[in-house]
Amino acid sequence: AKPIRVAALVRALEAVASAIDPVLPTPSPWDDVTATPRDQTPCLDDAALKNLLDVIGGDKAALTELIDSFASEGDKLLSAMRAAHASEDIDSLRRSAHSMKSSGTDFGAKTLAALSRELEARARDLDLTGCDTLLTDIALAFERAKTALQKLRVQGG
Repeated sequence: AKPIRVAALVRALEAVASAIDPVLPTPSPWDDVTATPRDQTPCLDDAALKNLLDVIGGDKAALTELIDSFASEGDKLLSAMRAAHASEDIDSLRRSAHSMKSSGTDFGAKTLAALSRELEARARDLDLTGCDTLLTDIALAFERAKTALQKLRVQGG
């Protein structure tokens, strides 16, 4: 298997996603991994998952690699965001939040993407007020998305 180039993948996904007008059948085959038992709020967006699978030609082995990459890169991004916040490195915080937002978007983790977008905007505006709480919320949203994707991975996509 070839190594995954995350930046190239993100660009390819963004190009394809902007060109696709998804028409989704119901019910979703991912219903059990896109909702939590507590509130039944979707954790992962079905359309984004389908688009991602389409982009990789339905290759479930590639999907498994992408899920593994999401988990490992996401952990690194969380650490980078926390370190950047602690050292008040606003540019690094903004870049890490932007990358997390993109990853969340690619995998349909809407809450993760929205929270990361908020952190990116705050860093851009040089306003770190409340970022401790926001970073905690991002970490929770990431763990929730990672858990749902790992479940999908175990199911074989």
